[in-house]
Amino acid sequence: MKSDKKGDKIFGSFKVDVLKKMVQVHEDFEKYKDSVPSFRIIVGTYEGILYGIDVILFLKDDMKINIFFNPVWMFESNKGCIHAIAIGGRYLVCGGVDEVIKLYDLRKKKDIGSLYHQSGTITGLVFSSFISPKFLISVSDDDTMVFFRTKDWLPLSTTKTQHGRVNSISIHPSGKIALTVGSDKNIRLWNMMTGKKAGKYNLNKNEPLHIQWNTLGTQYAVLLNKEVMVYDMSATLIHCFSSLTQFNSMHYAISKKNHEILVLGSQNGCLQIYDSSNGKLIVSFVAHENSRIKAITSYTYQPTNVSFLILITASSNGSIKLWVEYQESSFYQIGEYNCGERRITCMITDSSIENLEKKTENAD
Repeated sequence: MKSDKKGDKIFGSFKVDVLKKMVQVHEDFEKYKDSVPSFRIIVGTYEGILYGIDVILFLKDDMKINIFFNPVWMFESNKGCIHAIAIGGRYLVCGGVDEVIKLYDLRKKKDIGSLYHQSGTITGLVFSSFISPKFLISVSDDDTMVFFRTKDWLPLSTTKTQHGRVNSISIHPSGKIALTVGSDKNIRLWNMMTGKKAGKYNLNKNEPLHIQWNTLGTQYAVLLNKEVMVYDMSATLIHCFSSLTQFNSMHYAISKKNHEILVLGSQNGCLQIYDSSNGKLIVSFVAHENSRIKAITSYTYQPTNVSFLILITASSNGSIKLWVEYQESSFYQIGEYNCGERRITCMITDSSIENLEKKTENAD
């Protein structure tokens, strides 16, 4: 590990007057601005800028949700486009075209270093687990997959995947296996206990761009330009979704009635939501006009005994929108944050950060 700014405190806070210029602020913002956020949205951009935006949610008496945005940091993380970001425990990592993985400690709000171990664009970053990960796995278009130990960030192994260019990696919810896809048009299965390849499946299709396990670990989706193929654990194709325009993003989530859904974002700004069990289209609507949906994530808001699924979509024009499922199969926009002219490339959400910060404050 190498860092030019190791230990620097780089997370700056926005002032309220700056915030009011960036987003439309509710008249009660002053009342709620110091409240504990429900979750944090973290986005990477084409320009190498990393954003951290706290989202504060309140349930009104009429069961409608009020939303407030509080941008907590914005800084240049990488030189050039950020392709991948991940959170594991207290750590935030991001990587991109500059071939560097940046490391940040979310508890201390510090830059803790950089990893220079691959000679190509960083295309995927995943931790071995979300709560207390022991390993970070990085894949790159130089055909390598590297295991880093989070205790000291030493590279434990570097493996040639035989993909040519690795486009995406996804770890099973159990943390025991992972899947990768790349330019060789194959899906490769990896044993996370040994770091070795455990199998290969040829798609006989166009080059796969993204792969993702579902929340239950019973199926996985593969995004290939204008198609999304869904396979079960035996590598049997169970669903195929197609579009006239290119798919750019996908995300699994649990809906209001505890049904799993697969959300697909396309080049024309359209959002398609499918039932992951039977493959039926639930709803389709334009989420971002004249813009590409580059990333999708979700958050389950449960202020009382009632829970709400909130979908978060990010587009290439810098817009982040939040959609709530008030009724089954019906999504309504409840808020929008704009990153200006920054072109968003990736996004994640984190609902544990405030608990981490509280523990740190108590320890101090």
